[in-house]
Amino acid sequence: MASQVPDLESWAQSHIAALWESTEEDAFHGAFDSCFASNAETLINHEIVSLDKAKSDLLSTRFAAQSAKVEWQDISSLPKEGDDKVGIVAGFFNVTRKMKLRIRAAPAQRHTQVTFSAKIDHDSSVAGDSGDNRRIIHLWQTRVDKAAPINLARPHPPATD
Repeated sequence: MASQVPDLESWAQSHIAALWESTEEDAFHGAFDSCFASNAETLINHEIVSLDKAKSDLLSTRFAAQSAKVEWQDISSLPKEGDDKVGIVAGFFNVTRKMKLRIRAAPAQRHTQVTFSAKIDHDSSVAGDSGDNRRIIHLWQTRVDKAAPINLARPHPPATD
């Protein structure tokens, strides 16, 4: 029985989410390799970065995180004429990471807002998962990382009689 190849948007969402949500280093490296072509071009915050630098930067965002969750805000695609499994996917997502560090007995959080556009194509140099050899060959991404606000309890004024 042949396995179903996911559509362009579903492929992008699952592969990108796997990058951000992986908590084990081996899982991250596997997700990265199944997401990007070995010669992919990456532009992050309007700077051209090597694929190795993009990988190490993304790996460093995982430091001290115990979990991460991707929440998709919007995604759209422009399939290549004649092959609707490849093309351009663009969108917005937020990543919430719960850290191992605690603030007032609760895990500290980091939020990352990401805007991206990715060109996805077949990569003949890889066999692919389940016959799916699609990889990101060009990625443009803008991301902003910030700590979640800390809400400290305010003391109540003394009661007046």
